[in-house]
Amino acid sequence: MLPLGGSTPIANLGWVNGSLELINQVNEQDLKIDYVIVAGGSLGTVSGLFTGFKLCNSDVKTICISVLSDNKEDCKSKITSFIQQIADLMEVSFQFNGGEIDIFVDYLGPGYAKKTKESIEVIKLVAQTEGILLDPVYTGKAMWGLIDLVKRGFLTKDNNVVFLHTGGAPGLFGYADYF
Repeated sequence: MLPLGGSTPIANLGWVNGSLELINQVNEQDLKIDYVIVAGGSLGTVSGLFTGFKLCNSDVKTICISVLSDNKEDCKSKITSFIQQIADLMEVSFQFNGGEIDIFVDYLGPGYAKKTKESIEVIKLVAQTEGILLDPVYTGKAMWGLIDLVKRGFLTKDNNVVFLHTGGAPGLFGYADYF
C-alpha cells in the first residue's frame, strides 16, 4: 500500500531529477534562482527538490507552503526523514540541519482540502491575469503564500523565484460553486 501522497524514497527521486533538470535549464540560460516555492502535502516533493539542489551544490533555497499540517516541527521532522531515505537510496551523504528549508504553515486555513477565502481569491486572480489554473487544496494555497510572502517583505523584487505548479486543476471541479 502506498503512503499518503505516494511519497516513498523511490517516488521522491523523481523530484531529485526534477531539481537537477531545473538547475541545468537555469544554467544553460544563464539565469539565477534564489527560491523555489512548492506546496507541501506529504512533503516528498519538497524533500526531493532539496536533495537535488544539495547534490548539485546549488544555493537555491526551497520554500514549503504546508497544505497538510500546521505543525512546523512535524513538517521538518518528516522532511528530514525523507531526505535521509533518499540519500540512503542514492548512497550519498550530506548534512541537513532542518533550517535549510523555509516552512510556512500560515496558509493551511481550517485544514487540509478546506478552502480559504484568500486561496479562492488568489485562484481567480491568477486565472484572470496569467491564465494559470490553480486548485484550492495545493497550488492555490501555495500561491497565496507566495503573494503574501512578497507583501510581508520576505521575498523582494531582488529575488528570483520559481513557483512549482504541481498540478491539481482537476480539483477545481470539486469546488465549482466558488468559481
